Amino acid sequence: MMGFTDSKILRTRGHKLRAFGWRIFFWMASILMILGEVGWALAAGEGGHAGGRSTFWPFFFHSINFVILVVALYYLAGKQITAYFAERRERIAGAIQEARKARQEIERRMLECEQKLKNADQEVAQMRAEAERGAVELQRRLKEEAEQAAQRILQQARLNIEQEVKKARSNLQAEAALLALSLAEQALKDHITLEDQGRLFKDYLSVIGDGN
Repeated sequence: MMGFTDSKILRTRGHKLRAFGWRIFFWMASILMILGEVGWALAAGEGGHAGGRSTFWPFFFHSINFVILVVALYYLAGKQITAYFAERRERIAGAIQEARKARQEIERRMLECEQKLKNADQEVAQMRAEAERGAVELQRRLKEEAEQAAQRILQQARLNIEQEVKKARSNLQAEAALLALSLAEQALKDHITLEDQGRLFKDYLSVIGDGN
């Protein structure tokens, strides 16, 4: 649509230039005719009929030659002017076409940039959402691992306490046995006589002998 309008404008300008050239030509022809009439009147007034004719005809032929020269120059220059303006019109049309292409390219790049910015905003929002989900998942996993570590520590502490209790009980039982044995020995020493000790020793020896 823009190219058709531009070409129409250029054609209109060319028609106007040609019309202006024709108007100049007609003005010059009219001026020459007026000058011819003036020259004829002056020649007739100054030199009479014979002298006027002899003065008018050279002026008339000079005017005709001048008109022919003007017409020839117009046609020669008109072709050059037409060619010049045609070339200039093509250049202007080419420049307009290039400008249109450049504008279309700029608009295309602007659309691409807007699309990239839109996609970038979407990617940033997606990355932010993924980061938030990752943070929540990491927090949950750390909490779970901390709870598991606390359970393991409590279980190990419980086992250690049970082992210490068993060990303490064993030690207490051993000490109690030793204490009971010591008390028994002391009681035997206090209540058994030498005769009882000899008899016990003989019984022990007889038991050993029977066993052999």
